Amino acid sequence: MVKRRIVTSIAAALTALTAVSGMAAMAAEPTATGLVAVGPTSPSHGFPVWYRDANGLTLEQCLDGANPLCGFLPGDIPDPNRAISFPANFPEEAFWMLAGATMATRNGGSAGLTLGLEGAFANGAVVPGDQVSFGRVRIRVDNLVEGATYKVTHPYGVDTFTNVSGGVKSINFTDDVGIARNDFTGALNSRVGPFLTWDPISEAPAGFVGDPDVDHRVTGSPYGTNVFRIEGPNVGEAGSPFLCTPSSLDCIQTDLFSLMGKVATASGVTADAAYFTRTADGRSVIDVYAHTDPLDNIRVTGQGFSTTELAADPSGRYYARLDVKGPVPQTITISNLSDQPATVVTTKV
Repeated sequence: MVKRRIVTSIAAALTALTAVSGMAAMAAEPTATGLVAVGPTSPSHGFPVWYRDANGLTLEQCLDGANPLCGFLPGDIPDPNRAISFPANFPEEAFWMLAGATMATRNGGSAGLTLGLEGAFANGAVVPGDQVSFGRVRIRVDNLVEGATYKVTHPYGVDTFTNVSGGVKSINFTDDVGIARNDFTGALNSRVGPFLTWDPISEAPAGFVGDPDVDHRVTGSPYGTNVFRIEGPNVGEAGSPFLCTPSSLDCIQTDLFSLMGKVATASGVTADAAYFTRTADGRSVIDVYAHTDPLDNIRVTGQGFSTTELAADPSGRYYARLDVKGPVPQTITISNLSDQPATVVTTKV
């Protein structure tokens, strides 16, 4: 099984990047059926509350250090005996989805695949304002035939590597897309998506897409390639359980993945704006704008006006006009009462 590992290396990378060592890589074209939406930013930790894929599956970051389904390893959380809190006791990385697979290669080597939608910090350390998110495809393969060409198939496409090196990390490929401080839309353009789930999903723990401690078949690939396969000269060894066919050493594969992902239980809410106006008839009003999922119960409270429910359009944009009596408040509070517990944000007028 593949345990969760520190996979972030972005201190100097604040744009989308592809890092390849010793070979050329030709990646499959991104699919238009991947991730389709990112949720409001959480007031608790500054990352998006959720990401949603084209199948309608919405995942949140798994932030329960006591729950093994979140996949945290020793050292990930500064004080594992306390609840996760931002920023004092927050991990340097947390995932909306993390999948991995491993195989043995020739001469005692190994092959590893990491697929993830990750939240981290631009310079590594947990610093408010440094939040970034990105989709990652990482492929590492040992002990290949130097100078040869290999094709790697995985749930999010096919990558071909030419003129590879020999020895450890003959292939050392990382494709990170979406890294930009406090702009979480870039990850929507990554190859990661739709989200993977156990196949069948009914076997996964309730509220999760899988169990990271149990290797399992998965589904969700937009190409129907729910495998990790490597094709090329002598990639396998005789007797290996990963050989595609017993008679060929030129293809290895596995359909078993470690998988972590928590189904979102909250929508969150973003306070887009609150504008004060004095109308022509002398009234003091505040126009309030917010967005989240449609059909949620969004309420605004504050000094000088009655508690008010915001009206929504079908796309999840919310609005209210408040009649203010007395001094105009400097801030107002917007709450999503559909979340349990309610998500609460404060915004300036």
